[in-house]
Amino acid sequence: MPSIPIATGSASLVAGVGTKDFPGTPVSFTFDVPANATIKQVLAYWHGHAWYENQPDSQISFNNKSVTGSLIGGPSTFYQGEVFWTYRADVTNLALVAAGTNTVTVSDMHFRSTSLPPSGNEGAALVVIYDVPGTSKFAGLRDGNDLAYEGFSGDFKKTVPQTFNFAGSTTARAGSLGLLVGSAYGPASTGVYGNVVKGTFNTGETFSIVNQLQSNEGWQLDTANLPITVPPNATSVTIELVSEGGDTPGSLTWTAATLSIEGGQTPPTEQPCVPGADNAKYQAWVNWWKTYLAQKFGQAYADKFLKYFGGPDCNTGDGDGCTVKKTTFGFYWHRRDCAPPADTCRNPKTLVELIKFLAWRNDWCRR
Repeated sequence: MPSIPIATGSASLVAGVGTKDFPGTPVSFTFDVPANATIKQVLAYWHGHAWYENQPDSQISFNNKSVTGSLIGGPSTFYQGEVFWTYRADVTNLALVAAGTNTVTVSDMHFRSTSLPPSGNEGAALVVIYDVPGTSKFAGLRDGNDLAYEGFSGDFKKTVPQTFNFAGSTTARAGSLGLLVGSAYGPASTGVYGNVVKGTFNTGETFSIVNQLQSNEGWQLDTANLPITVPPNATSVTIELVSEGGDTPGSLTWTAATLSIEGGQTPPTEQPCVPGADNAKYQAWVNWWKTYLAQKFGQAYADKFLKYFGGPDCNTGDGDGCTVKKTTFGFYWHRRDCAPPADTCRNPKTLVELIKFLAWRNDWCRR
């Protein structure tokens, strides 16, 4: 549990940037907060490692505003003489974040590492807690410094399980699991770094999210806002990260996790996962995909994507520029003139996010 008061709210998000390749120099990240949101609290986190004879970096800058952090994890020796630290600071009053699109620049961060140049930086990030109209609920935050690697013995192959408690519901609901994790690094330093996010509800249902942590925000950081399904009557979920699988098992530096739960978006599991305006489950995951795109690329981009893929058909006059009706629902099953423009689905970064989403959608439908 965090050692400082945490604001109440209806939702949260995690956003940040890997800083290993930027020892002391500025690097920026961009993210969106819903336009109708009221910011309740903003927490800054940064973590890294330094050779035992060097000091950690407890003071860095966000948008050229110097921030001094409180040590919330470490010093922890991961291997040889490399010692890991995690810092946190409440930066709500710095006005770094507002509703809409935000760009935050991190600078003056330099953990000095002898074994892994150019720096021992892993990354810096913000956890944003906010209110929006509706029935969603921010379920909590867990933070610290927890290291895991498959090559270690016993329980050190995984992080300490963290449990979130929340009010129950007789129907299934959509949830968002925010993760701030460093490293995602394996000895081979190529290929897929093996990791599994495991969740267990108090009702017995489980889920596994495989190999999603791949230093996606730049070397070496992941800030993942992962959609999950909360089953009926569940009142808690326990989360742990496991180093396993992949081309080489990843080493992981767990720093923070958040959970938000939506109200009434996901129907009972017996409803078929079939597209259609009257299918609540379909609408739920379409809304998740749109939210995910908005967080990654901005609201205008998300609206444009759904204009091509979320409409009822591809007929002339429905505003998407198509003249031939699509043969069936799917991101690749459109007639040629219904294909998205080059700056949408053909963008390699978007395709990566699309593949992640489709994997999640297919897993949900199988359940």
